[in-house]
Formats: sequence, structure tokens, C-alpha cells
Amino acid sequence: MNGDGFRRLDAAGVTLSVGLGADEAAEIMSGFLHRTRTGHPLVVPMDGARTEIPQRCDGYLSTQGDGLWLQLRTKQGQERWRLSGDMPELLALLGEWGLTMVAVPEDAVRDTDRAIRPDGRS
Repeated sequence: MNGDGFRRLDAAGVTLSVGLGADEAAEIMSGFLHRTRTGHPLVVPMDGARTEIPQRCDGYLSTQGDGLWLQLRTKQGQERWRLSGDMPELLALLGEWGLTMVAVPEDAVRDTDRAIRPDGRS
């Protein structure tokens, strides 16, 4: 409703409560809310290497020998993309693409801001 839903429902006489389920909604929408605030997807560290994109994540970002790879869900299944560039630019690009949560191997996470580099070093 383009941010106008509360007013329209109230005007229609619907009783509304604010705050009920707020914690659950914040958890479910954590990636979207993070992207809205920062412009890039929430980076979620995962234990071990993966072959499938984890539940709730839009993609899986990993290093494999010759570079940085992004695995994405598509209508046809999954696709892999080789990426280049520095991490802040890549995360901004992924945010522009609409990704909200991207999983990475835990050892690639370098600091509390969850910013990563392809080689995992700080």
C-alpha cells in the first residue's frame, strides 16, 4: 500500500495494534531492512562449504581457487557467476540487484561489520 496502509485501514474502521509481532517481523525481514539501511545485502556467515544456497538467503558468495563466485537461485534452478572487484562495490551491486541476504563461508568474514574480502583477510 506504499506506506499508506495504516491510515487507509484506520479510516476504514479496522482496529490496529502496533508492535505485536515486531520482533518476529524484524527477524524475518532482517535482510530487507539491512539492505534498506545500508544499500547492500546482509552477509550471513555459514559453517563449512556449501553446494546449495541456504534457506532464507538469496545467494551464496564463495572463493574457489580462481576467484570469487556468486551462486543465485533462478526460475531454472541455480546459476553461478564469477565476480571481480572490491567487496564494498560488489555488495553495493548485489544490493542494487535486490538481494537481501547472502551466505558466505564463516572463514571469509573479517570483522563485526560483516564486510568480507574474497581472500578472507582483513
